[in-house]
Amino acid sequence: MHGRPLRLETAAAIAAVGVAFLVAALPAFQARAQDGEALIGSWYGELAVSESKGGKPVNLRRWIRINRPDGTQTITFRFYFDDRLQWEQVWNGTWGYRNRVYWTECRSLSANARSTPCSDRRAYDLVKIDAKEMVYTNRATGERFAVTRVPDDFQLP
Repeated sequence: MHGRPLRLETAAAIAAVGVAFLVAALPAFQARAQDGEALIGSWYGELAVSESKGGKPVNLRRWIRINRPDGTQTITFRFYFDDRLQWEQVWNGTWGYRNRVYWTECRSLSANARSTPCSDRRAYDLVKIDAKEMVYTNRATGERFAVTRVPDDFQLP
């Protein structure tokens, strides 16, 4: 490098500006999370399970959760056994967010080409959300989920 070495005061000032920027940006993201805007979009998750669906054993659940700005939601679940698809169901309903509580409510459930009404409401404590990841815990069961933000045209494997 050419010129004089960076003085300690200058380095401290640069670091202070960087910290100030981060501190200033954090409330903007927190405000987005507070009103639920940060939850809008498509989220992909997978979870090892030991259960059965449609009378078949499953050991992996994958899902894509699409939270729309109008408060509607579609969640497509796929259940696998040793990477072979066993069952798929689609949950259509609504979602919302307030005071770090994320909730979903099912209005219709489709499986095996049949759609039936449902009224299942679930509440989750939002543990973490950023531009890439959301972590939430089911308030009734304590089950914890981590999902990754994906493009809107993402397809389940």
